[in-house]
Order: sequence, then C-alpha cells, then structure tokens
Amino acid sequence: SQACSGDPYKAYEMTKRFVAGTLGNKQTAAFPYLSEVRARKPDPDDPCAWLIYGYVNLTARSGAEEQRPYVMNITYSGDNQWRATNFRWQTLGDSQNAATAQ
Repeated sequence: SQACSGDPYKAYEMTKRFVAGTLGNKQTAAFPYLSEVRARKPDPDDPCAWLIYGYVNLTARSGAEEQRPYVMNITYSGDNQWRATNFRWQTLGDSQNAATAQ
C-alpha cells in the first residue's frame, strides 16, 4: 500500500489534520513543510507506523505568535483509516528535562 511505503508524506498530512482538529481556531494554524519536521519509523517491523515530531505556528487574536511542538504516533490501518496515538504537546524544555531527569 502507498500509505505504508517509506515515504512519510501521507502520515504527516494526516498528523496535521489531527492536530488542527484539536485547535480552537484552525485559520490561525500554519504547519511547516515535511522537510522541516522529523518523521521516523518507531518499529522496523511495522511499515505502516510513523513517529512524527512536528510543530504548528499559531497566531492569537491579539496578533501574538506561538510555535507549539508536538509528538504523535500515527498508524495506517487500511481503508484510508489512520489512528493517532500518544499525541502530546511538548514544551520547549522537554528534551533537556528528559535528559537530566535520571
């Protein structure tokens, strides 16, 4: 299946759709190109699963801009159906905090 190829394009497109659905005002959400996010295969035995490290640029009614990073596992389950799991917003300090938490 094309969705389970080595190309993360469709997985990222579905990730953007899911994230946009969690936002109140979709018109203010701008997503970067795929080349600006990290997409990787979390399980080499599952060609239909992706782990996406992305972000969305939001503009508030006040005009303030904010970049919100997120992480999401997304899996193609056939028949044009995608399942998003482990979606979480990240704070900018998450990666450093995780490294020093031990």
